[in-house]
Parts: sequence; C-alpha cells; structure tokens
Amino acid sequence: MKPQFLLLHLFEALPEKTRIRLLERQQRRYLYDTYRSAVRIQWLTRKGIPAAASTLLLTQ
Repeated sequence: MKPQFLLLHLFEALPEKTRIRLLERQQRRYLYDTYRSAVRIQWLTRKGIPAAASTLLLTQ
C-alpha cells in the first residue's frame, strides 16, 4: 500500500470532529502562508525589487 493511501485510510478512521479540526488547521496555515508571501512581495516591491523577481527570490 502506498504511503498516501495509508494516510488517507488513517485520516478516514479518525472521528469526524478531529478530521474537521485538522482540515481547518490546514486551511488556516495555507491562508497565513499566502498572506505572509503577499506581504513579503509588497515589502520587496517597495524596496525597488519588482514583484516577478521577488517571487523568484521567495520560491528558492
């Protein structure tokens, strides 16, 4: 069995409230990371680094 399928089965075996909590935490983390990246790009752009170049810097 592949690891991702094993994780899916383990996830499905959890109680519903636990699954919802984990998904909400994952969503909050994604939103926070997206916001943080946008703030960094704005800051770099204000410092004179174009957004495209700053995106490349952030992804490396």
